Amino acid sequence: MVISISGAQCTGKSTLIHYMKTSGVASHLANRFGRIEFTKCGSRSEVAKSLGINENGGDLGQLYIASTELRYLLAEGRYSSGDENQHVIRDRSMLDVYVYTQ
Repeated sequence: MVISISGAQCTGKSTLIHYMKTSGVASHLANRFGRIEFTKCGSRSEVAKSLGINENGGDLGQLYIASTELRYLLAEGRYSSGDENQHVIRDRSMLDVYVYTQ
């Protein structure tokens, strides 16, 4: 299962992920559902920043972010193992790419 937290910039998505990892919520979730992996979106890399992101970006920046997300989820096998006890909680989603593409 992949759980993605979506929202506008600076609304606390990464802060929520950090809280979940450090407050005991992660342990509770792991006991209930199996292995939990918390990950951050790669869209904040220097490459993405140079292309422009969110409302400051254009099609090329959004395409880069979308391809980064797809590579993470598919090519690296993060969610293709078929392991029902493997869960990922992310601080962004493909929905964010759609919302910020004009």
